[in-house]
Amino acid sequence: MGEGKAPIGAIVTVSTPPVKNINVEATVVYRKGYTTTTVIEELVRDYLLGLNFKASIVSYVAISALFSDDPAIEVVLDLNINGSKNNVSIGEEEIVELKSFTVTEGS
Repeated sequence: MGEGKAPIGAIVTVSTPPVKNINVEATVVYRKGYTTTTVIEELVRDYLLGLNFKASIVSYVAISALFSDDPAIEVVLDLNINGSKNNVSIGEEEIVELKSFTVTEGS
């Protein structure tokens, strides 16, 4: 096995893993001179990609910490992941994908 050969009559079933959509919504204060985020969405996508088949949760704290890596953001006033301020569980065979990413400016 593992050499590209199977016994005669073998049936192979290939399926895609179920996707758990992740929605991130944040309210931030921008640094002077900025009116939009610069890198945070890509950082969140990369973080989520690194979780697939390796982790059992999407960490609220980890995503929150990523906002400090965006030079446009001075402070995060509010953050929700899938509508709450909690970790999101990932099923054993699920993969996570960023479905929506919304950042609004607060004061």
